[in-house]
Amino acid sequence: MAAMILGSTLFTIWSAPFWKIQKVEIRGTTGFTEKHLAGFLKTHKFIGEHILKLNPIQLERELLKNPLVLTAHFERELLPTRLTIRVQERKPAHLIYRQQNTGPLLDKSKAWILDHEGVVLPLPASAAPETPIQVSVKPAIIKQRLPQAQLDLMRLLEVLAEQKLLTVDGIYDLSQPQNLIFYLKNPKLTVWLGKSEDLVIKLKLIQPTLETAKQDITSIDYIDLRFWKHPVIKSR
Repeated sequence: MAAMILGSTLFTIWSAPFWKIQKVEIRGTTGFTEKHLAGFLKTHKFIGEHILKLNPIQLERELLKNPLVLTAHFERELLPTRLTIRVQERKPAHLIYRQQNTGPLLDKSKAWILDHEGVVLPLPASAAPETPIQVSVKPAIIKQRLPQAQLDLMRLLEVLAEQKLLTVDGIYDLSQPQNLIFYLKNPKLTVWLGKSEDLVIKLKLIQPTLETAKQDITSIDYIDLRFWKHPVIKSR
């Protein structure tokens, strides 16, 4: 009898109306993830559900399928019964242009926007961050994330730029980290830089190399500074 009474009491408590979710709040989102969250809420229909029947770990995994979502936490409260979803979004940190056979395509609508970890974010060109350097990679390099070798090289370039050591205006092709290629903007010229070692010295040698060669820019295919002590100018 005592067991029946206890069981009945527990069932009554478990099925009491105050366990049912009355309100759902979402915090930390912007317009870029609101659509994703709206679809998520529509699928699960939390209102009226028993708050203790939720599986926060499974729900978090589902939200994290969107590359814009960095973290997601579900907080449950009683009286009133409320479910709060706290989202931390990935922030755009890098812009990478699409590298073509003829050079970098300087079109932000065709470029990739990445967060600090190198994750590709599905954001419009208007969300592109202001970056201290311009870089490009071949499309085959980037899938869901920029490879670590390219990410490390880009971070090195940004540090040098912040230290105002990169004084030449151009675009760095990171497709091959051990064979860095630089596209000088003015004059328009391709420069092979090779490894990132002595990068600052190599960049400073571009202008003196051109002056020493005394060649028409249009006749130059590229400048090879991979071995900077012995610059080479390749003619067309």
